[in-house]
Amino acid sequence: CVKLEFFTADDGSCGSAKVLTTKSTEGEWLHLVCNFDVPSDCAKVRVLPRCMKLGDYYLDDITLTNIGDAESISIISDEVFYYSDFTGESFAEIKLNASAEPALAGASSVDVQLKQGENVIYEQKSLPVTEGLATFTYNVDLLTEKQVEYTIEATAVVDGTTYTGSNYIYKYDRPLNLGADGIYRINGEAIQPVFAYKYRSAEGHWDIGSQNKINVAQVGMPYDQEGEDLLAYVKEQLDIAQEKGVMVMVALYRNMLPAGDPANIETTELVVSTFKDHPALFAWMIMDETYNNFPNPEEALRKSYIAIRNNDPTHPTFLCEASTKLKEAGRYCDILCVDPYPGGHSAPERVELAVNAVAQQKKPVYSLLQVFDWQGYMPTGDEMRNMIYQSILAGGKSFGYFKFDDPYDGKDLNEIYLWE
Repeated sequence: CVKLEFFTADDGSCGSAKVLTTKSTEGEWLHLVCNFDVPSDCAKVRVLPRCMKLGDYYLDDITLTNIGDAESISIISDEVFYYSDFTGESFAEIKLNASAEPALAGASSVDVQLKQGENVIYEQKSLPVTEGLATFTYNVDLLTEKQVEYTIEATAVVDGTTYTGSNYIYKYDRPLNLGADGIYRINGEAIQPVFAYKYRSAEGHWDIGSQNKINVAQVGMPYDQEGEDLLAYVKEQLDIAQEKGVMVMVALYRNMLPAGDPANIETTELVVSTFKDHPALFAWMIMDETYNNFPNPEEALRKSYIAIRNNDPTHPTFLCEASTKLKEAGRYCDILCVDPYPGGHSAPERVELAVNAVAQQKKPVYSLLQVFDWQGYMPTGDEMRNMIYQSILAGGKSFGYFKFDDPYDGKDLNEIYLWE
C-alpha cells in the first residue's frame, strides 16, 4: 500500500491517508491510481510505500497530480441508478464542506433543484442545514425518461458568496436476464450460476470446470492487446466457453482500473457492443475490490455502468467489493459480489450486510469464496461447504470460487482436496 502524510508549512501534522492498496501476488506490474483529498492547510506531503508481507517489491513512477479543488458542496444520493420498476421517494444527502470553504460553516440553509438539462422539475428552497448536512427528498417517478442524466444541484449563499455542488442520478430498465427476484434467466429459463475466477483456457480448465458444475467463468482481457487482436482473444474465449457449456463474465477492468476509467472506456464500449449478443456471455465485470484498489472510484464507476448498459440492455454488470463500503459499491452495479474469506476473519454477516445494502433496488448478492492459501490460511473441505451454506442462508443468490488457477501448492483447484 501507499500511505500519505500531510504537513503544514511549519511541519505540523495535518492528517494522513492510505490511498493505494493491492493484494495481487501475480508478479506482474500493476498501474494503480486513486484520487484523494488534501487538507486545506497542507503544504507538504510525505509519500510512504509500504510492504505488508515478506517478499520483493518494485515501485516506479510514483506521481502526485493536482486534479482540482475539493468540492465546496458534495451530494450523495441514496441510489445513482434507479430501476424503472422502483417508485416512490428517495433522498440525497447534501454536505457543506467547511474544510474546503471555511465560510460554509456559517450556512444555515441550502436550496436544492432536481433538473433534466436546464429544466427544473422539482426543487426545495431553504432546506435547514444541521452540522453541515441537509437532506433533499424527491419522488423517483419524476425521472420519466430512461438512460437520461438528471442533475441534483445544491446552492448555498454566505455573506454574498454563492457556493454550488451537483451530482447525477438515472433511471434504467433492469437487465433483461436478471429479474427483481434476483434470479438469472435466459429466454425465461432460470440459471443457477456457480462461478470461478482465474480460468485459463490454455490449461484445459473449461473441460474440467464444466464437468463439476462450474457453469460461469471469469475471463480477463490481456493488457498488451488492442483493437482487432483484443476482440479476437475475447471471441476465442467466448467461443470455447459456448462449446463447453460454460458462460463467461468478461472482466473489463484492465490494469486494475474500472471499465469506465479514461484508460479503459473506449475498449469497454468496443468489447460490449461487439459481444453483447454472444450466447456464452453471462455478465460484464466493472471492477474488482473497488474501494481497496481505487479509493475514490465513483466517477469511473458511474461512467462504467453507463458505457455498458447503454450498449447492452440484456446482461447485468457485476462488481466485487472487499471493503465495508457495500452500499457505495452497490450503487454502481446490477450484481454485488462480496468475498467473505475466513482467512481474513470475515463472517457470514458480511453477506447479510451486502443484501441489506442493495435491498431497495432488489439486486442479488453473490459470494466469492476462499479456496486458496491466503495469509497462511487454507480452508478445509468442511469450511468450504460451510461457507456455501452460510452465504445462501444469509441471503446470497449464488456463490463462486477464488481461484481455479493455482490456489494451493502450485496445483489447480481440480487437483487439490477441495475438489472432491
